[in-house]
Amino acid sequence: MKVFRHKLFVFLFPFLLWAPLAEAQTFKPFTRLFVVQTAHFDIIYPAQSRPTALRLASFADSVYDEISSLLGITVKDRIPVTITPDTDQFNGYMNPFPYTHIVLFDTPMDIEWTTFQDPLRSLFLHELTHAISLNSRGGIAPFLHDIFGSWVTPTLLT
Repeated sequence: MKVFRHKLFVFLFPFLLWAPLAEAQTFKPFTRLFVVQTAHFDIIYPAQSRPTALRLASFADSVYDEISSLLGITVKDRIPVTITPDTDQFNGYMNPFPYTHIVLFDTPMDIEWTTFQDPLRSLFLHELTHAISLNSRGGIAPFLHDIFGSWVTPTLLT
């Protein structure tokens, strides 16, 4: 029985590693993408999310300045923000690997988000706070960042 379990584990383990990649498809295949740039962001979006992208571009840098000054942290690199309508849930996430980036889901409003005056701004503020706070670097970390990229950060160790 132990041999069977071992073989089963060896066979199934790679699938566990590949499982997150199944969720990695942000857009439907063959989606044409556009980019609008601000001082700190590259906002990537499909044609149907253009109104959301332009609205985000209108306030993204002021939100960055607000959070950056409150935390006393600046992000060295530009932050890509991807807007996708290809999901059913209004939400988003920030991922520091392989580089700091934000994904926002452009969907009809969920009842849970109606308590916010501006749900898009609130969602972006939340995800950007993660992005900026996880870019806190001191000591040797800035040197390692220059060599290995933005995923090298001491805050990932805590």
